[in-house]
This record gives sequence, structure tokens and C-alpha cells, in this order.
Amino acid sequence: MSIVSRFLQNFTLEHALYMVLVPLWFLTGYFLIPFIHSGNAGYNLSLDFEKKIAYVPVMAIPYVSCYIFVFLPGLIFNNQIQFRRGAISLLTAMTIAFLFFIFYPVRLIAPAPVGDIDKILSSIPWLHDNGWNAFPSLHVTMATLSACSLLKSSRLISVLSIATWLLICASTVLLKKHYVLDVAAGVLLGAAIHFLLVEPVLKKEGIKWRL
Repeated sequence: MSIVSRFLQNFTLEHALYMVLVPLWFLTGYFLIPFIHSGNAGYNLSLDFEKKIAYVPVMAIPYVSCYIFVFLPGLIFNNQIQFRRGAISLLTAMTIAFLFFIFYPVRLIAPAPVGDIDKILSSIPWLHDNGWNAFPSLHVTMATLSACSLLKSSRLISVLSIATWLLICASTVLLKKHYVLDVAAGVLLGAAIHFLLVEPVLKKEGIKWRL
């Protein structure tokens, strides 16, 4: 049985509820918080060496892929308890990040697109936050949550997940969407939420690390 078939077999109303709630909460915070800070300057967390980091348009590909990557664990770990805990972990990550975005508003205005690939990125409406929503990187937080779960799937998926996670983390800096400190905070937040909320369920069910 394929991963998709197994997911559909286990699909319930609760699955549908979380599949609506997670993106809805994400979009609510993503658009509302920049509106709250309209006219503010925001904090700058740039380190000296970051000025030398090149802008790499092709990194728009892994950056956008994050929006697919974060939902992959839900296909694999899809019984009701696993799915519920995964969705709650994403909602928790968003809520904590949103609180930071509101009370510690870091801002990084990305440069204008210079290549065809990153123009695709800039044309996606939900990515326009006017440089807000920076610390911690919610992009990296959610990718870290996903990677931690996928490391318990299979050896092949684990290797691919690490590679994808690294590219996503790098893309946030190389597209000038986040400071390095944003990325580091995102990794720590994602890992902490995984081990507090998701890992206990997977461990109880005897699901081991596969890398």
C-alpha cells in the first residue's frame, strides 16, 4: 500500500480539521503581524559577516519547497494520535513565533528579485510580509519539525530530509529573508517542540530513528 493510500485509509474528520486549521492560523499571523507593525523600523540582527553573503536567486526553489516539506510527516505518520500531535506541534511553533514577531519585531527587507526563479518567489502573495516575521525563522522552525519526524521514517527518506532541511535553512539566508540568528533560533525552537510534543508519542509507539 502506498503512503497516499494509507493516509486516505486513515483519514478522518479530525485530519480534515487540522488540515484547514494549520494553514489558516499560519496565514492569519503571517498577514496580521506586518499590519500591526506598519510604520515601525524593527530590530536588526545582522552580524558583520552576513554583509559578505551573496544573494542566490536559485535558492527560491528550496525556499518554496518548505511549504510541501512541512506536511510530509502527516502522510507517513498519519494515525490519529500521530497526526494530532504533529498538527499541534505546528500550531505551537506558529503561536510561539507569532508572539516573538509581535513583541520582538525583527525586520529584514529582502532585495528586489534579480533572476527569473526568485521572481516566481516574489509573485506568491503569501510570501509578502514586508520584511517582518523574522525572528525566529518560522520557515526553519517548521522545516526542523518536519525533518525530525522524517528521520524516523526510513534511511532513504532520512538522508533526503536532511539534505532538504539544509537547503531550506540556507535558502532563508541566501535569499536575504532571514538573518543567521533567525535561522539558529528557528532550529532550536523546532527541535525543542519536536522533543517535547512529538517524540514522546513516536517513542511510545516504538518508532526509532532510521538514520
